[in-house]
Amino acid sequence: MPAHLRATAFALAILCTLPPAHASSLPVAADQVVSYDIAVTLDAEKKEIIGRERIVWRNPSTDPADAVSDLWFHLYWNAFRSNRSTFHVESG
Repeated sequence: MPAHLRATAFALAILCTLPPAHASSLPVAADQVVSYDIAVTLDAEKKEIIGRERIVWRNPSTDPADAVSDLWFHLYWNAFRSNRSTFHVESG
């Protein structure tokens, strides 16, 4: 595996093990709307990162007009493959 891919995989594995960041600007009594749990392992022989993620999102609104029928996720496949990837383009 090329060194830059090894470094990227290692950095991603480390980032995925960090505890979630908490916004300091939220009021102390703010309701938690989202939580997530990520588990990742690196199989260096197969050059694979294997993982799972569980996301729990709660709509805090009590107004039926604010009902949410879909949640959209962008997974950034091959985010670090080149400087033309969606990740690089959108992150500036």
